[in-house]
Amino acid sequence: MLLPGRPGATWGLVGRQRELELISRFGCEAASAGSGLVFSGEPGSGKTVLLDVAARGAYESGAHVLRAVGTELERSMSFSGLHSILAPLLPEIGGLSSVHRDALYVAMGLSVGPAPTQMIVSNATMALLRRAALVRPLLVTIDDGHWFDPASLAVLTFATRRRVARVGFLWAIRSGASRPIERSGVPMHTLEPLTEEAAGSLLDLCFPSLVARVRQRLIFEAQGNPLALIDLPMALSATQLAAVEALPTPLPLTPRLQGLHEERLALLSARTRRALLLAALDSTGDLRVLRMAARTSRLFDDLASAERERMISVDDLNQQLIFRHPLIRSTVVQLSTGGERREAHRALANAVLEKPDLHAWHLAEASLDPDERVAGMMDQVTSRLAHRGDVSGAAATAIRALRLSPESADRARRLAIAAYYSVKAGETRTGLRLLDGARQADPEFAGSLGDAVVAAFLLLLVGEGHVSTAHQLLVDALRTYPTPFNLHDKVVTEAVHLLARVCWLGGNAEMWHSYMDIVSRFSRPVPVNFLFVYSVLADPTRATVASLRQLEHGLVGLRQETDPTTIWRVSMSARYVDRLNLGEESLHRIVHDPNVRALGTCGLQHLALHYFFDGHWDESERLANYGLTREVERQHKMCAGDFQYILALLAAVRGGVNSLMAEVMEDHIRLHLVDSKEQKPMAPELAEDLIDLVRAYLK
Repeated sequence: MLLPGRPGATWGLVGRQRELELISRFGCEAASAGSGLVFSGEPGSGKTVLLDVAARGAYESGAHVLRAVGTELERSMSFSGLHSILAPLLPEIGGLSSVHRDALYVAMGLSVGPAPTQMIVSNATMALLRRAALVRPLLVTIDDGHWFDPASLAVLTFATRRRVARVGFLWAIRSGASRPIERSGVPMHTLEPLTEEAAGSLLDLCFPSLVARVRQRLIFEAQGNPLALIDLPMALSATQLAAVEALPTPLPLTPRLQGLHEERLALLSARTRRALLLAALDSTGDLRVLRMAARTSRLFDDLASAERERMISVDDLNQQLIFRHPLIRSTVVQLSTGGERREAHRALANAVLEKPDLHAWHLAEASLDPDERVAGMMDQVTSRLAHRGDVSGAAATAIRALRLSPESADRARRLAIAAYYSVKAGETRTGLRLLDGARQADPEFAGSLGDAVVAAFLLLLVGEGHVSTAHQLLVDALRTYPTPFNLHDKVVTEAVHLLARVCWLGGNAEMWHSYMDIVSRFSRPVPVNFLFVYSVLADPTRATVASLRQLEHGLVGLRQETDPTTIWRVSMSARYVDRLNLGEESLHRIVHDPNVRALGTCGLQHLALHYFFDGHWDESERLANYGLTREVERQHKMCAGDFQYILALLAAVRGGVNSLMAEVMEDHIRLHLVDSKEQKPMAPELAEDLIDLVRAYLK
């Protein structure tokens, strides 16, 4: 009756393999002894798509398909649902017994007579279906069955339970919306939300160019709802999809998504809708915050009707309010006016004065016009997020702050900050667009130190290792920057840290000399982290006892360090002097922190190298492969090269021969090796001789 797997290629069935198998088994049973199955799920979970799959398979196998969709308008009309299903079989009614024929005619409103009993109508329906199934199998699909009138429900669930040979009943209902069906005894299958993996696959299939940060936000907001995954991106602008513009909270909805919950929300009182709006705009779900923002003792009374409608749940023990689904939260916001939203954000801002990040965000959302004071508060949020290693969050906050900037120079500065953190988060295309926007916002920004930092970072991560160009960009910009350098000037410190990485990649003594010239421009005392980069990382073979002790002290101090960027940078100097074990605990902390994905991957490099030198080669290989996968996903060629280098080292010590090993060793000879005696770039002919030796060995 149903052909298993035939329609499974459609995007709407990603992650629904179990349901497709159920439909296949259902079809086999229905084609012989008859069968019944109810799909239950939240709006947008894909129930209708599954019914379509079953119907298409039935058509292809030669079955007759009877389809009906319940509507709220007809719920009060007895037997209206039954009529919509049986109408195509009207010519067959004449072949029934007079009792059954008259019962169906009266029930369906086709003739006048004494009202038949429910049992007679049920038996008449089964007789009609049995007669029609003699010619060819029947599939009855009932969508939105929870809207069917009670009389039809009673008859159809009776027929489904009793099983009519060669007749299949396939229902779709909203979870918790129809107790008569749920208690009917018909086999029921609940559609669970898609797994995160399946949700990602669906997004990749339909929107393959999504920026990673936007993709992750959509997965979170959709909570496994297939319709939300498909429709949410359609409600976003091109700049929002590219992460050039901050994503609103909550996300906007298409009319189709809004319609899933709009009717139920419209039935609530104005007081309840206002309380729900406060809850929807508050990111904490803390009932104490909501009570302060609502300024009423009747908050729970106002929320009661929404709780009864299963839109929210209230956890009295933990003082938390939770929306049943983010789509309900988004619909609440979308149905409000701009003035209502700004008023709610102001009330929430006053309720979270002791939480500076939330306070600043609510003030920003409540601001209609540019406001440098609020933008400055958002700058501080950006810094705090970056300090915690949340570079994606820092980029989003910087983008939100620039919309509040009255001056073009401030907009350019914040665009550059957003570009820098976007690149660090792996969003290179977004970073390029934001950097271009900064140059357009303020012509004087081009060639500035901020411009040089972002441009150099892009060159390193997405270029082919343009080390010398990145080095020149940074040195030129730093040499024209006002001195003495201030350690609290984040643009300067980021530039100098990046310059250290460039010099390490270049492996050139002259580059390191220029680095020390730049470091000497800091006001005294010179930051110790900058010093042992030069005294240890620049030339590990010449590291002194004093410099190594200084590094050891810094590594031990990382155990109390909360800044993941500092942990990674200090550990960098320990890579080749057998000191990474002192920072191992701190590195594991950032690697396992889901909020610092980009820096966590950098920490993986140090750990993989540490385990290689320590003889734990299997663990080193596992971490290197995992890190390589993440960097390939982010398209960071330079960072991916570090993991390839570690894998090549492992292949060498294990006696393995592979093309990756040869390729990586050649790249590192050209890029990293210097003449240890002269501390200058290796002569090209000597580098080529070494490469020939590597090739000969691998053969």
